[in-house]
Amino acid sequence: MILISAFFLVIIIIFFCFYLQSQSDTSPNSKAVNKERRWLLLSKRNKRRQSKADKKVEVQVDGKPLNVTVCDTAGQDVLDPLRQLCYPNTDVFLLCFSVVKPDTFKSIETKWVPELSKNNCSLLLIGTHSDLRDDAKTIQALQASGEKPISVSDAWDLARRIGAKYFETSVYNKEKIKEVFDTVIWDALQAQRKRPPLWKRLLCLT
Repeated sequence: MILISAFFLVIIIIFFCFYLQSQSDTSPNSKAVNKERRWLLLSKRNKRRQSKADKKVEVQVDGKPLNVTVCDTAGQDVLDPLRQLCYPNTDVFLLCFSVVKPDTFKSIETKWVPELSKNNCSLLLIGTHSDLRDDAKTIQALQASGEKPISVSDAWDLARRIGAKYFETSVYNKEKIKEVFDTVIWDALQAQRKRPPLWKRLLCLT
């Protein structure tokens, strides 16, 4: 819906393992702290104002206020029906995987892309934990289970197959965080401009 002075955008973020600490830091308390830190990142740029209850962020684009709602969805199979209730009127999907957790990479193509195929939305593929790809301890742990980090070329190949833009991020060093959300906002604005006016959509329902 386009308002007189602001756009209302909806962004779905599917986080598989977007933890801000090491991959072994999985206690409930650490997850809660990490989630709060993630949303704090959103509030640092352009004097964004964030609501803790619904994760709404206000940014300034061309001098106009832009209200962005970010839905951090759960990935558990039992929540599939509830999660998909968030999808209507979505403008951008962020498909996030950890470059040091191969299972999350496989899930992009086997689970998430098929689930989102009915929605004609912009896709951003996000490889998290990029700072751990060359970490000796992380590599050793993966090798012990017969695995290895996801390479940049493999990630780009997947992005091309699913028609997504690709970014690698690290909350540890804040790599590409700004670029990701700049792209999200730009793609969402383009989607809003292409959407038929409300009165035309209402006529189609009659």
